[in-house]
Amino acid sequence: MALKPVKVTISDHEPVVATLVTAGVGLAVMIEDEALVYREAGQAAVWDKVVGTVDLNFIYDRRRAKEAVIGAAVDTVKTVWAD
Repeated sequence: MALKPVKVTISDHEPVVATLVTAGVGLAVMIEDEALVYREAGQAAVWDKVVGTVDLNFIYDRRRAKEAVIGAAVDTVKTVWAD
């Protein structure tokens, strides 16, 4: 029997995620360094076992593809995420 959450909230705003977790009303996938800060402060428990991976995506408006700032961001992501 699989466990299923009663309510699901999706947020990419770390303070919202952290507030739910530290209030004891949520579980979250967080950046490890951020999660460890909450654990060290005694505000959250961190499960240290890796059970999978999370795919990351970089999304931008194609209409802005020729803008220098977008091109720089795309180039940086390609460099950082290179195989």
